[in-house]
Amino acid sequence: KAQRKPKGNADIGKRLYFVYNKFKEAGYFGQSKQKEYSFLYDWYVLGGIANDIGEGYSGSIGKEKYQQVKNWITAYEKYKNNLTD
Repeated sequence: KAQRKPKGNADIGKRLYFVYNKFKEAGYFGQSKQKEYSFLYDWYVLGGIANDIGEGYSGSIGKEKYQQVKNWITAYEKYKNNLTD
């Protein structure tokens, strides 16, 4: 079956999924998902992909960054799982 390119949130989540797992394999990630996802969110802000919602990784800003990155990665995981059906 031909592979479709992920669209929308799944496309955004694809790179985050890859980068998160590389950082985890290298031993940099694995402590606080909220801090790690906030870092990835800020990386996307620098790349012009995500809107700058403020500095930090705690409180409501940290929660918002975590939730958005989680949504993007989840969208990619769903896309990936659908390919194997």
